[in-house]
Amino acid sequence: MPPGSGSSATRDSGMPAVFVSDVHLLETANPKDSAFLRWLESLSDVTLYILGDLFDLWWSFEDYVPIGYRAVCQCLRDKVQQGMSIYFVGGNRDFSSRYLLSLGIQPLSCGIYSIEGRSIYLAHGDEADRSTGYRLVKTVLRSRSFAQAMSWLGPEKGYRLLRYLKSGSAEVRLGGTKLLNYQKDWIRQ
Repeated sequence: MPPGSGSSATRDSGMPAVFVSDVHLLETANPKDSAFLRWLESLSDVTLYILGDLFDLWWSFEDYVPIGYRAVCQCLRDKVQQGMSIYFVGGNRDFSSRYLLSLGIQPLSCGIYSIEGRSIYLAHGDEADRSTGYRLVKTVLRSRSFAQAMSWLGPEKGYRLLRYLKSGSAEVRLGGTKLLNYQKDWIRQ
């Protein structure tokens, strides 16, 4: 069983499950992201599971949503209001999900869930990075103290800090092959 997995929980809604991860929408309006928005708009009669990194960077600032995220956030809100169940497991770029929760999206922890009669482990790929350095950074970024610092910085300076921190992420630090090997080992556990 992969590290961090919890007890089994049922998430069957009677609707087919759709999973998406690592979309990495950009902060500014971007034509390549419009295909994802069209896909999202086309969904109906499904349960959507977002397994991290929907946005390239995310921090919930009160009343602030980057331009490139607004259409997708509105679509997610509309889907929830239409009765779609949407679940969210945080990734390594989703630092604060308070705004997503305000849309009606339901948070999930990494763990094993019964979905469509099958036991499925839901997680973002960063869970495979068991390095001490990454675990420390993740703990700091998700701490109450960091949240207070981000609130003090505000959106402009806060996003500047997040972009700087992103430049040291696992893809850069470990290299794609090493991280991929960590993920393969993690899946085999």
